[in-house]
Amino acid sequence: DTTTGNRWRIDGLAIHPDESIIDLGSNLVNYVINKFGADGVQTFLTSVDIHSDEWLKVFKNAGFRHLCKRYVYFREA
Repeated sequence: DTTTGNRWRIDGLAIHPDESIIDLGSNLVNYVINKFGADGVQTFLTSVDIHSDEWLKVFKNAGFRHLCKRYVYFREA
């Protein structure tokens, strides 16, 4: 939220393929929530690929809830 700073969007997190998304991903998400939550951010938003079961689990375990499905269409030139 540009006016109050109470909302923050997590645009991307990446984990090396050799690492556990559940373990390291959970630690990263919790770090972001704790760090910026301490600075006054109250709401965090993100988008997760519906086919990414591990990332869906990470965000669900961190307290995120499903709000909607977003469809993205593209056409190759």
